[in-house]
Amino acid sequence: MPDAERFEVKWVACECGCHIWTGYRDQDGYGRFWLDGKNRGAHRISYESNIGHVPDGLCVLHECDNPGCVNPDHLFLGTPADNVRDMASKGRHGAAHGEQHYNAKLTVEDVRDIRKLRGKFTQGALAEMYGISQAHVSRIQVGTSWKEVS
Repeated sequence: MPDAERFEVKWVACECGCHIWTGYRDQDGYGRFWLDGKNRGAHRISYESNIGHVPDGLCVLHECDNPGCVNPDHLFLGTPADNVRDMASKGRHGAAHGEQHYNAKLTVEDVRDIRKLRGKFTQGALAEMYGISQAHVSRIQVGTSWKEVS
């Protein structure tokens, strides 16, 4: 199947006007598409295919603030500084922490339990029970990890 057809079958239009990527997405929600031997951002490919070349050093940003959107009408170019300003203006300036982090294995309740169980179980036993490292248990118990949990 030609690349353009492979790309077209990987998104669906939604009522909000976005073209939602239904193929693979990375941990940040951005669509990914294998093209010319590279795993590339689907929104960037959409921009290049429908609007034009993306000059070196520029980013493809989303008007709709939906990382899974590939609608070229929702995409625009900006510098990395523009991207950071856009992100901050839309309230996405902080990295995900705790349960919201894409790679989180623990809940807030798990962290509270790990702290309550200090001295009742070894850190190694707690690590095995929760599927994390002993070093992570230690950081939780001394408060250098999951600081936001009291």
